[in-house]
Amino acid sequence: MILEKVQTILSKQFGLNQNEINPNNHVVNDLGADSLDLVEIVMEIEEQFKIKVEEAEYENATTVGEIVALIATKLQKNND
Repeated sequence: MILEKVQTILSKQFGLNQNEINPNNHVVNDLGADSLDLVEIVMEIEEQFKIKVEEAEYENATTVGEIVALIATKLQKNND
């Protein structure tokens, strides 16, 4: 579920088909994100998942899979 939402966010941001985005994709190197893209992606993730992502956290989440793991961790902490 988290992966699918992230794929939707990224596909809209980069004009790609969702099935072109996989957990191993590097957001900058493979998808071509720049700093503005990253800010917009984080804002959309925060809105979609109702979480707060700090700058240091998203700077360390460089692949789609790492972003999914970060969101899962945040959602788990919110439910604890």
